[in-house]
Amino acid sequence: MSECLREPAHAFELSLPRCKPLTELEASLEEAELAPAALLNFRLSDAEHFHPPYLTAEVLGQGQTLSDATQAYPQGFGAADAQQLALARGAELLAARSPQRNDEPRPPPRWAPQ
Repeated sequence: MSECLREPAHAFELSLPRCKPLTELEASLEEAELAPAALLNFRLSDAEHFHPPYLTAEVLGQGQTLSDATQAYPQGFGAADAQQLALARGAELLAARSPQRNDEPRPPPRWAPQ
């Protein structure tokens, strides 16, 4: 990651969403159990001394804008399948909001503090 920074000397942290920062930054993606895919949060330790853009021009030039949500699915997942999945998820959400649902309280999510 440091090779992708415009000023590589700055300290940074990487973390999974809602988790503590990763401690083994020298580990491979496989060793850190981040493969085949993971979403990582990037945070600068000294943000007041390092201003955007944080990444090199070469890395920024590789960025792509996704024009529609079906492009966000991994390769090999067909667009028709992605659309069907999105429709199915929408139907599930509508069914969950239906007044016919059971009004029993849900247990708190596992990640919520007890």
